[in-house]
Amino acid sequence: MISSRRRLTVAATTGVLAVSVAGVALADGRCGAVNCRSDISVSGFAEPQPVKIGETSRLKFTVRNNGPDGTESTELKTTIPDGLKISRTLTYGGPQCGQTGQFVECKLGAFAAFQTMTVQVDVVGTRAQTFQIPANVYGYGSDDPNGGNGQVTASLGVLTKSGSAGSGSGSSNAGGKLTVADPQRPLKTGGVKVRVLTYATGTMRIRGRVYIGRGHVDLSKVVQGVRSGETKDVFLGTTPSVLKKIRAGLRGGKRLRTKISGSVGSRKMSTEIHLRR
Repeated sequence: MISSRRRLTVAATTGVLAVSVAGVALADGRCGAVNCRSDISVSGFAEPQPVKIGETSRLKFTVRNNGPDGTESTELKTTIPDGLKISRTLTYGGPQCGQTGQFVECKLGAFAAFQTMTVQVDVVGTRAQTFQIPANVYGYGSDDPNGGNGQVTASLGVLTKSGSAGSGSGSSNAGGKLTVADPQRPLKTGGVKVRVLTYATGTMRIRGRVYIGRGHVDLSKVVQGVRSGETKDVFLGTTPSVLKKIRAGLRGGKRLRTKISGSVGSRKMSTEIHLRR
């Protein structure tokens, strides 16, 4: 005989069997008196991108329960930055989201182990800028053994109607955005660290050229496959002979113009910095 404190209530919702133990619904019912463990993660990206002002991009956030147990309920929350206008929210195979201003909250219900669900937020660019859109997922009724994968930031580039980038650090165009944080890096580590925000999917190529007097030296190239909306940190290195020439060119307090350029497929991107001691 089952005591009143351990009653089992079985209910089927949306084709998923949900079991309630001591008042806590478990999507798979395997935990009993022991706390359930559910590794809830979220991934996200924007497509297409970049877009021009007035055009629409789709933010897609995929929530996954990596197991081993289920959750009582699961929520996704995101705040869309000013400069992006929400035109629609859509959940594939689940309850629809609520919206208050720029805040979107999606109560997705119980998640069985290894269940996934995708939330889509359509946005229209109203300002030329590179936007960072954070999203967080929360699982209730179980312990999450890996809280580090419960958040994601999707990037979206919005260009002017003429196709140029908005204001901000670095330079961007159809291929992506290039940013160099530390122009003194060649004297410290023998190369230049570049952060790349990609606006396309394909093969990415990044290269650097340092102008010294009437000539120039080239930094090492980086070639790798990327997806649209990824952020990549790449290192453009030097050889001992190239670094020696750079050091010589910087003598007397001089600065050296350096062009960082690249592409993703046929889409180009570039920026310029000035190396200094």
